[in-house]
Amino acid sequence: MAKNYPDLASMQAYIDPNTYGPLGYAHIGPLLLFFEKVVVYAPSSNYISQCFRSSEYSRTALRPDEFAACVEKGWIVPLGFETFFDPAIRAERYVPGMAAIDEFDIDLMNPSTALGRRVVRVSNDFKHDQSPLMAKSWVGQAGHQQRCLMSALEDVVSLPSRYDDFVKGRVPIPVGLEAHLPGLDRSALLPYLVLYDFLNNKHVMGVEGHTNLHVEYTDYADLYGAIHGLVAPVFATQQGSDPRALARAEIVGLITDGIRLSCRHVEFGRLTLEEISEFRMTVRASFVSSIFTFLRNVGHLDAPEARREAFLERLERHLEVVQRHVRIDVESVLQSLLSQLGLAFVSNVLADCFYGPQSSRRGRIHHALQRPIWKHERWAYQLVRGRK
Repeated sequence: MAKNYPDLASMQAYIDPNTYGPLGYAHIGPLLLFFEKVVVYAPSSNYISQCFRSSEYSRTALRPDEFAACVEKGWIVPLGFETFFDPAIRAERYVPGMAAIDEFDIDLMNPSTALGRRVVRVSNDFKHDQSPLMAKSWVGQAGHQQRCLMSALEDVVSLPSRYDDFVKGRVPIPVGLEAHLPGLDRSALLPYLVLYDFLNNKHVMGVEGHTNLHVEYTDYADLYGAIHGLVAPVFATQQGSDPRALARAEIVGLITDGIRLSCRHVEFGRLTLEEISEFRMTVRASFVSSIFTFLRNVGHLDAPEARREAFLERLERHLEVVQRHVRIDVESVLQSLLSQLGLAFVSNVLADCFYGPQSSRRGRIHHALQRPIWKHERWAYQLVRGRK
């Protein structure tokens, strides 16, 4: 694994959340804690709203107005093929969950609005003509790798929502696949669709600032591993193998897992846009530095899975230490100690500071006592401190 990767701190992450439905959108806010920008493929207000309303995902979900604000700030870059930003085609060819249902979608499709001017539109030529033929060729010639992909698709307990919708007939067959692979039923088309999506994502990733960090989910690691197993030999033949690119891909996967782990320690409330903004402004640099330190500390291990386990274990341990610190009821401990020493007067004064009418002084003392001592730990405090 490469040990020098400072450029990753300022690079953009790319995510196609719609493959996973509302689940995909729960990761966008956390990614903003680490990356300068997150390029989001075909954002849909319906999924944004579903994610925010979900009891399962709401802690890290952005509200629709927060998502729009991030677009206006330039933190989120909406990107997609031209068909997605065409109201008529979007209504006809996309799943119901991606229908244009409110002002956000309408503004995003209108290039004259503040949101629409932030959109990166990609020509349809690749998805209509090139990726279907490439998927057809590769699946037909892959042999062992094709069987691995089919096995992975069969073994996944629950398919990503896009593929589940496709198999069950809830979404139309893409125009390019329909033209180049006529007569196949949906189950037979599924491996072609998976590769078609992979190729389209790879194509659009290079459009906005040569983005090459693709967030893939651990939940479907075997499926993505099978996809990469199928296409990697072709890319290696066409472009030459690139060990550094593989190392960077592993690092991005570890960073993503680290961000997810960190956000599981968010307590008592939602990670709001206000908190994300404060985090980015005050402690993002130390968060990035800490993540890279943990990565360097496991770089000597040979096996990728061993590096992943060691990295997450160290990060988890660090967060738990800070979390225990935050949970200590410092005021009560100090008052009890002072009372036992016979300094009841001091204890009463201290109690007045914490619980009396001077709320600003009380708040400052409590805040100072609760914060971790070391500056480089402030990012962890920002995540694990209690929220109302």
